[in-house]
Amino acid sequence: MPDYAGPPHEPARGARASDLIGRIAARAASHPGTTALRDLGGPAREPESLDYAGLATSIEHAAAQIRELDPPGPIGVACASPLAFAVAALGSIAAAVPFMPLDPRDPDDRPVHLIADTATSEHWTPEGEIGPALTLLRRRDPPAAERPLPKGVVALQRTSGTTGEPKTVLTTGDNLEAAYTQAADAYGLCESDRFVSWTPLHHSMGLMNGLLLPLRLGATSTLLAPDAFAADPALWLEALDRYRATYTSAPVFGFSHCLDRIPDPRIAGLDLSSLRVARTAAGPLWADVLERFTARFAAAGLRPTALRPSYGLTEATLFVTAAREGATPPPRPAAAAWRGAAVAAAGTPVADTEIAVVEPETGRALEPGRIGEITVRGPQVAAIADEPERTGPLRTGDLGVIEDGVLWVVGRRRDLVKIRGVGHSLAAIEHAVAGAAGQGRTVALAAAGPAGEELWIVAECADETAAETAANDLARATAKATGVRAERVLIVREGRIPVTASGKPRRGECLRLVLEGRVDLLAARTAGPRRQR
Repeated sequence: MPDYAGPPHEPARGARASDLIGRIAARAASHPGTTALRDLGGPAREPESLDYAGLATSIEHAAAQIRELDPPGPIGVACASPLAFAVAALGSIAAAVPFMPLDPRDPDDRPVHLIADTATSEHWTPEGEIGPALTLLRRRDPPAAERPLPKGVVALQRTSGTTGEPKTVLTTGDNLEAAYTQAADAYGLCESDRFVSWTPLHHSMGLMNGLLLPLRLGATSTLLAPDAFAADPALWLEALDRYRATYTSAPVFGFSHCLDRIPDPRIAGLDLSSLRVARTAAGPLWADVLERFTARFAAAGLRPTALRPSYGLTEATLFVTAAREGATPPPRPAAAAWRGAAVAAAGTPVADTEIAVVEPETGRALEPGRIGEITVRGPQVAAIADEPERTGPLRTGDLGVIEDGVLWVVGRRRDLVKIRGVGHSLAAIEHAVAGAAGQGRTVALAAAGPAGEELWIVAECADETAAETAANDLARATAKATGVRAERVLIVREGRIPVTASGKPRRGECLRLVLEGRVDLLAARTAGPRRQR
């Protein structure tokens, strides 16, 4: 990760980040007892909440302490408690010090200074208290600083690294303010809305939809621990019901997880009628998952217009397109040569945003209906650490189609395997074979073979005694569902496939672990020689 030096106070002052802190202070003055944030707790945490008065006071105290300690660069925020995370991040914004949201469970990839609410290793030295159970730490052996941050940077966010190494996105106050305005306009949001979120705050989806956006509106946000959702997804829907949520957001796998893991008795008595917007983004929007979710939970009062497929990414402060209420363009195949799997439309561009589809190698604009790389231009588009002076549109690396102004996202440019000259979507392959052989999490990989690229399938299996059978069944299921032969099928121990904070498989990292033999292999199947034609 790049390291940064230089005075942090000048860049952030004057940026629009002050609008967020000012909104919180104004809400504290007019409605001091209104709940700002509610933490539903977790395995080691009791439920707790902060009203706007308490939040404003905590932010002011944290900002004063940060200014006094005067860190020379960005501060990492790695807190297990979402309320502690909020105070640390917002205190940094108020102190005009850029912050970097980090996974508290990951000891790597941290800057010189860190705010934490849990014990850390001997590599860190305490420098002062920021608030109750919040400590500012300094790395004992800091790396050499490389360069100062560009002006106006408020947050340094890491991309998910789905296909390769994560990038550092330099989000400014102006980027954030544009995104708040775009989201409020696209989804009709205001201070009376009630948010519920389970996505991690160190991930852009959780940071925006669970923390920054609701607070900028003056609304209330209820936060469920990601681990709690993973173990029992019904807790998410029960929170939507109990707190009469009007807005929630999750990646597609979250909706799929609900379909797979929530038994019918848990649905009885649920009331989801208050939910106006269930925003879904992050990867291809599999139409069958969204349709089945809407159909299954209709009995619980879920509106047919609630699910709102969208497109966003960290580099564009999460908001690029949105499906307007009642707008339902038909799904389309994820690829021209694909069998069956279809993606839902991701809507039209949010305010002041231009999207295009270009030929990936040349950047030439493609006509409507052609699959190409999606580009984005708008005030919410942030700089990237390695290319802060970019002047053209953002090249997203995502593949999509635009027709009549509507976007369909079909995969990642690097998420293709090219076999005999034909490109196949790895994400679509994963979707087609999910659970086909009773396996758990499954990832499709493009690997180098003696005759060119090959398709490899890696799947987790909880039952070690069934691993050999699962490998054979999965190979047959892949060929039947996709028409593509998997040259290798690897069955690994449960929990060994690396994923991003939003649950997407990290294909590049998974391939590296496979090649290094570090995946806890239970069974392997290699395809025989191809028949000569």
